[in-house]
Amino acid sequence: MGIDKKTFGIIKKVCGGIVVCCMFGLLVKINAEEITKDRLFEQKQAALAAGNLAAENTGTAAGDVGTNEAAAASGQSSAGTGENTEGGAGDASSGSVTAAENESEADGSVEAAAENGSISGENETEASGNEASGKAELSESAAAEAAEVLAKYASCTYFKNFTMSTMDGGTFGTDNLLDYKITVVNAWGPYCPSCLAEMPALENISNRYKDKGLQIVGLYSDYTTDDDDDRELAAEKAEATGVTYPILLGNEMYDLSAREMLNNALPGTWILDSSGNVLDFQASGKSEAGWEELFLKWLDYAEKH
Repeated sequence: MGIDKKTFGIIKKVCGGIVVCCMFGLLVKINAEEITKDRLFEQKQAALAAGNLAAENTGTAAGDVGTNEAAAASGQSSAGTGENTEGGAGDASSGSVTAAENESEADGSVEAAAENGSISGENETEASGNEASGKAELSESAAAEAAEVLAKYASCTYFKNFTMSTMDGGTFGTDNLLDYKITVVNAWGPYCPSCLAEMPALENISNRYKDKGLQIVGLYSDYTTDDDDDRELAAEKAEATGVTYPILLGNEMYDLSAREMLNNALPGTWILDSSGNVLDFQASGKSEAGWEELFLKWLDYAEKH
């Protein structure tokens, strides 16, 4: 069966169209694959860029904690390479804003520190004022206490200007009080057991506190003549007690203002300040602890007055 030209022409056109369609389809497929590859590449680049941006932002955050140098470097790097221009500009802007915020915070910290310093200065001034006020009140209180103490024994003026011989041949007087805060004058007699019993305790206290302003001297009150035998007896008694502090001879004593305080009773103990004022008088003996407590009280008083 033969094919005429017309039919052959139609078949040729149809086949040609089919070939064209196949070629077009192949081109579309190839183009789609290329587009897909390009998109995948772009996505990969975008992912890498996002990773770099995250790293840069991390550096920026670390820089914000210190001096913001990482933020400034990140902005400069993005602008210099030309990659991610828009992102780099954003980072640089963010770094600038962060730096400005940190600078503002620093200014605020400086202002706060200055304010705290001002408050601290005010507090110190107030504390100084309170301390000065406290000292003034203490001074007034001390003056009142001193006036009361001195008034009690104001009638005894003997020790304010006296000179007596000592058992070792020397002299002792008002001038010997000046280098001590308090001086204890302990009157005793060779036939007074309680007198002799407390003298070793007074020796111990003298050794402990001599360098702290406490001076102790003994007064042999029964010695009223120039009898050498009497002096030798007193020396033996004193040596037996172990005392090394000076022993005054009572025959050169004293006006009635001092002797009347003894009232013919022993032992008797005066506590004097450095001017010879009588701060206290004890008409009986004490234990070592009792004397120490009393002397420390008057040492403290003398330091404050």
